Amino acid sequence: MRFFAGLLDSLRRLLRRVKSVSIAGIEIEVGPTEPGFQSKWPIAARLLSFVWSYPFSGENQASWAVKESAVLKGELGAARDQPGLGVAIVTTELAFAAFGDAADSRVERCISWGVARAERQPPHRIVVEVRDPITFRVLEVKPDFRHTLAFAVVLARARRHYSYLESHLRLVLQLQRNDGGWPPDSVATTSEVFTAFYAVELLHLAESDLAIPQTIRDGVPAARGRGLNWLMQNRGPDGLWLSGVLTTFAWDGALATAWILHRLSQTSNLPVDGWRACLDDALFAAIQQALDPQTWAGSTEAQRYRVEARIAAATSRARRIAGLSARSRDAARLYLGSWTERSEDWVGRLPSDEMDVGTAAFIIDGIVPGEQLRELGSRVLASAAATRTSTNIAQFEAGA
Repeated sequence: MRFFAGLLDSLRRLLRRVKSVSIAGIEIEVGPTEPGFQSKWPIAARLLSFVWSYPFSGENQASWAVKESAVLKGELGAARDQPGLGVAIVTTELAFAAFGDAADSRVERCISWGVARAERQPPHRIVVEVRDPITFRVLEVKPDFRHTLAFAVVLARARRHYSYLESHLRLVLQLQRNDGGWPPDSVATTSEVFTAFYAVELLHLAESDLAIPQTIRDGVPAARGRGLNWLMQNRGPDGLWLSGVLTTFAWDGALATAWILHRLSQTSNLPVDGWRACLDDALFAAIQQALDPQTWAGSTEAQRYRVEARIAAATSRARRIAGLSARSRDAARLYLGSWTERSEDWVGRLPSDEMDVGTAAFIIDGIVPGEQLRELGSRVLASAAATRTSTNIAQFEAGA
C-alpha cells in the first residue's frame, strides 16, 4: 500500500498542473502547462480541447457541427440543435490535421450521424425534417442536396463509406447544369454559391482517390472546371460572392467569399483560365470589406468576431497561394497582424456558453500555423489522457 500511496502522490503532483475550464457547457482540460504550449497559443489550446471534446457532449454534437446561418445570427441554441454539415467539413479537416489517426473514431461518429439521416437507398441523400413553425410538429421529410454535398466532402476526405460517396459523386455529375452550376435544392435555406463550392471541393478530393471507380473520376476534371467558371461568373461587382442566406447583413459578401477562399484555395493551381486571379481579387476585396467600419454597423461584437474568424482563417490559407499579388499579400499581412491578439481578447471575454464549435475551429485555423498544429494537437491529447488518469485515481480512492 505504501507503494500505491507514493504513486498516487506523484500522479497528483503531475495533475496539479492540469487546469480545467468550461466552454459551451463542456468541461475540458487545458494543461499541462509546459513551456511553449499554453504560453504561445493559450486560447488556441483551449479551443482545440473544446473541439476535441465536442462530439461526445450530446446527440447532435456527434455531427461535429452547428448550423452556420443560425450561429451568425446569434441563435446558438438552434445552431446546436439543428446542425448543418458544412461546418463538419471544417472540424473534421482540423481534427485530421491536429490529431492524425487519433481523430478516426470521432470522425466516424460524425459520419454515423450523417448516415443515420441519409436515405437508405442510393443516392443516399441527406434528408431534413420540415417542421411547423408554431407547433414544431414534423410536416414532412425532404432530401437536401446542399447538405448531401457537405456530407460527401467529409466522406471524401475521410476516404470511407464508398457506397455513399460514389452515389453522391454520380449525383453531382448528373445534376450539374449547362451553365456549370448546380440546383440549390435545400430544405431550409437556399444558396447556389455554397452548393457550387461544396460540389467543386468534392470533385477535387475525388479526383486523386484511386479507390473511386475510373468511370466516375473521368468526369471530374471537366465538371470541376465548369463549376469554377460558374463561380467566376457569379461574383458581384465588388468582387465578392453572396451567400443568398444572410444578405441583410453588410458582411455577407466577406463571409461567403471567406468560405470559398477557405475551401477552394487548394484549387488555385488548376489550369482554369482566370481562377487564380479571381481568388486573388476576392481575397483583397474580402479584406477591404472586413477593414471597413461600415461593414459592422448594426452588428453585435459577437457577430463581428464570428464572421471575422472565418475571414481570418480564409486569409491565412489564401495568402499561401503561389503568385499572389503584392497588394493581396500586404492586405493579408495587415489584417492578420492584429487578428491573433484581437481574437484572443474576445474569446477571453466571451461567456463560456457562447462559443460554438465552428467559430472555435476557424479561430484555430487562423492563428496556428499548419505545420505546428500537430504539436498542439499532441499536447491536447496528452492533456486528455491526464484527465482520464485523474478520473481513474479518484475512482480508485473512492473504492479503497
